[in-house]
Amino acid sequence: MPEPKQTLTVAFLAVPESTGSTLYGMYDLFAAVDRDWGLIARGEPAVSPFRPVTVAADTAGFRMANGVHLLPDLDIDQAGCPDVVCVPELLVPPGTDITGRYPREVAWLQTCYEAGSFLGTACSGALMVAEAGLLDGRDATTHWGYCEALAAHYPQVRVHPHQALVTAGDGQRIVMVGGGSSWQDLALFLIARMVGLERALQVAKIYLIDWHHVGQQPYATLMGSAQTEDPSTMGVRPCLLPLWWYGGQKARSDP
Repeated sequence: MPEPKQTLTVAFLAVPESTGSTLYGMYDLFAAVDRDWGLIARGEPAVSPFRPVTVAADTAGFRMANGVHLLPDLDIDQAGCPDVVCVPELLVPPGTDITGRYPREVAWLQTCYEAGSFLGTACSGALMVAEAGLLDGRDATTHWGYCEALAAHYPQVRVHPHQALVTAGDGQRIVMVGGGSSWQDLALFLIARMVGLERALQVAKIYLIDWHHVGQQPYATLMGSAQTEDPSTMGVRPCLLPLWWYGGQKARSDP
């Protein structure tokens, strides 16, 4: 008999400031791996190698920032240390200081990373990982509207507003993307890292997802932002390359 496929748990950390669109959008992409390709190509759905779950400080349920009601699958204590933890965006004003706002969630992120979990952040979710101290002395990105706040509140973080995707940490286990629909890039990147490029490309084909290769700076300039970056630091991460690059190259780790 063939060996059963390994099941990888992907936890989506939710707080009341999260939005359902990003959280459940990523949830759907991980759940779709193998399942939807089998359904469309062979007429039979397959089992995804991923087990997506929603996680919050408790399982009481709450209404998220865009009005979607979430009843979490697990609380932080029940979740343990999943293979991957994804942090959706925080719908807060860009200048908001979140210091001390999410103590249990921040402590859990620290524990998960130390245990070997991959951490992925979409948009302003990078603020929570920065609050955990996991970006100190490392490269980072977030939504272009939050880059100044990230740099101001966490001055030890090297913020790259031009980049649409940045990887950092031991084994490049922290993956951050910019704003808007770049959560799709995050999901595809992590799928490729965890179970292979071919399966990530299958998901991209089914959902008609195009890689955000132009980065996010063109959108930031529309606001006339004063965000600047030392040109000598540009290109420190290959974040403007297409998806196939990430599946076929060995990434460099930060200290």
